[in-house]
Amino acid sequence: MFMKNSIFNRAFVVALIVSCGLGLSHLSFAQDLSGAWSGTGQWVDDKGSKTPCTLIEVSFKQGDQNLVVEKLHAKCGQLESDWNPLTFEIKGTKVYNDGDEVGTFDGHIFKTLMPDSGTDYAFNFEITGPNTLQIYYGVRNAVGAMVIEGETQRK
Repeated sequence: MFMKNSIFNRAFVVALIVSCGLGLSHLSFAQDLSGAWSGTGQWVDDKGSKTPCTLIEVSFKQGDQNLVVEKLHAKCGQLESDWNPLTFEIKGTKVYNDGDEVGTFDGHIFKTLMPDSGTDYAFNFEITGPNTLQIYYGVRNAVGAMVIEGETQRK
């Protein structure tokens, strides 16, 4: 559906929570996130084992009431993860994906949780400066879990 993963071929419950410290007063973002972001971080499995991520890349296309995650890629040791494009629509404080309500947006924090056939997907990011983005995404279900988190800089 919205995840293509070259290493993990089993179903996971992913928590994709998007946290934006943007200081917004309307439905649109105060800061344009469009463009490419790149950085490093770590992969954490459900047992707490950590693997350094030598590359985390994300790119966005932003509209007045939507945010498209065009690319989400991570390279963490032997793990290499790629996600298909994901579109969020913002109506008031509600966030939608494919017509389904998946989260909230309060002007500072953008959060989503997207269940799909026993798997939940979540994606978090927080703007910590004009060119810095803290990012978190993961997968979790009855089989296990994984989280990739890190800091990216605008390219």
